[in-house]
Parts: sequence; C-alpha cells; structure tokens
Amino acid sequence: MRKVAAHYVYCGEDQPVKFGIVTLDGNTVISVSPSADNLVEAAQTEFYPGVLIPAIVNAVMATGSSVWFPKDDDEVNSVLTIEEELPLFAVIDSEALARLSATALASIYENKIAIALAHATSNHPTILFRMMMQLTEKLPDVPFHEIVRMATANGAQALQQKQRGAIAAGYQPGIYHISGFCFARKSIDQHSTIEIIAS
Repeated sequence: MRKVAAHYVYCGEDQPVKFGIVTLDGNTVISVSPSADNLVEAAQTEFYPGVLIPAIVNAVMATGSSVWFPKDDDEVNSVLTIEEELPLFAVIDSEALARLSATALASIYENKIAIALAHATSNHPTILFRMMMQLTEKLPDVPFHEIVRMATANGAQALQQKQRGAIAAGYQPGIYHISGFCFARKSIDQHSTIEIIAS
C-alpha cells in the first residue's frame, strides 16, 4: 500500500478534497479521504505540496456519433445554432485549441457539451498539460475542478475507458502532481509544472 497526499486532490469530477490522502494498491486507487487532522504530513504518507489530479487523458482516438472535433469558430457557431441534437463531447485537438476563440470555447461549455483534449502526435504529459494550461487561459471564469474534468474524466468517458479519468476507488487513473499551483486563484499558470507520481 502507498499513500500520497497534497494540499488539494482534484479527483476529476467534483470539488477538490482539501489535504486529501489517496491510498493506492499498485496502480489502483483504494480510497480518497481528507486528512482527519488537516496535517500536511501524516505518518507513512508521501506529501506533495500543490495539487494532485488524475493523469490527463488524450481523447484523440474517440469516435462515434456523440463525439465532435470542432475545427474553428464558424463550425462551432453552425453546430450550436443549427443542429437539433448537440453532441455529448467536443474533443479539442491542439490545432483547434490554438484556433478557437475564448467565446467559442465558452459557448461549447455553456451548452453543456463535455470538452475533452486531444493531441494527434503526442501523449507526453508535459504537452498535454500545456494544452490544459491554454484551456485555463481561454476559460478564466471556469472553476479549476471543471478544467480538470475536461482534461481527465471527459476524455476517459469519450473513449469509454471506465477505469481512467478520476481518482476514485477501483480506478487506475495515474496521478499527476502539479507544483506552482496558484492557491489564491485556485488555478495554474506559466509557473506551474507537472510530474508523474503514479502511472
């Protein structure tokens, strides 16, 4: 058994667990719980200053009628105003993320279409984290736990990967540590970095 903890554990779905402790058996999450006494260092627990999130999911291989890969603002406007049945997922690849305006991304989010991230040529955590950072910059009013959901749980759901995307009992999500987290804004910025602590 291994226990890892941080100031906040963003599990991929909801609000973060403050002073969260994640218990792992190999790569499988056994439990997530708040520290009973809010101590940042508990016995036999690896403490990581900052936050923990599930591994970022690259949804580039997502397929099906419920998955949409928007390319530009014109396409977003067209789909949101003309289509009778909106897709469940909007998978944003690296090129689209650079091209889409903040307004277009906000419109997708406001229409309750689950945004996920994709990169056609790389699964490297640093590159995917850079995309997550771009998403944060373009959607500054979206709470960080929702940004985490876009980068993790939404992609896992679009891919129908039932054990990834969330730090929850029975899942094997992989866990990333984000240092340089801005606690005042509860967000990431250009000073934030990522490392893998469980794969």
